[in-house]
Amino acid sequence: MDVLRNEVGVNAEGLDISKYGSELARKKGHTVYCTHFLDYKAHKQDDVVLFTDSFEHFRDVRMVVEKTYEILKSEGLIAIVLPNHSSFSAKLYMKGFKDYAPPYHLNFFTMRSICFLLKRHGFGILAIEFPYFESQWFNKEELQKLGRDLIDYDMGKTFDHNQPAFWGNVMMVIAKK
Repeated sequence: MDVLRNEVGVNAEGLDISKYGSELARKKGHTVYCTHFLDYKAHKQDDVVLFTDSFEHFRDVRMVVEKTYEILKSEGLIAIVLPNHSSFSAKLYMKGFKDYAPPYHLNFFTMRSICFLLKRHGFGILAIEFPYFESQWFNKEELQKLGRDLIDYDMGKTFDHNQPAFWGNVMMVIAKK
């Protein structure tokens, strides 16, 4: 929310189920409601609803998408940042994939499945991005870890560690109402 306010000039409102997280954001001057998304009583229609590393934690994502559609203005946007379970790393590391995290992650999405869900509820997909090359994890050390793991995999070894960060592990899907 700091980035949206300070760098983009957007006065955003937020939701957090954590009382501590909500209070921390309020101390920074943000408007934050301490509630579950499905219990949130929207007082106006929104231009954008953004889920960052939270969508995969909802029990019923269909209800979340339906509620999002209801609270968005006409032509409003939904943006979801979540793990990509069809990524190279997800396939290579399987249960060692860092975002394979039951019981915390209740849903596991591929690019195809998240797009299907959004389209089925009336959204049009505008963009799918993989924000890796701009991140702190795109570096020589992480690429070397991946290279070593590929050699081990080719030799039939199994992994006793989680995978390094790699392009495609996380995706951002942007869709329009």
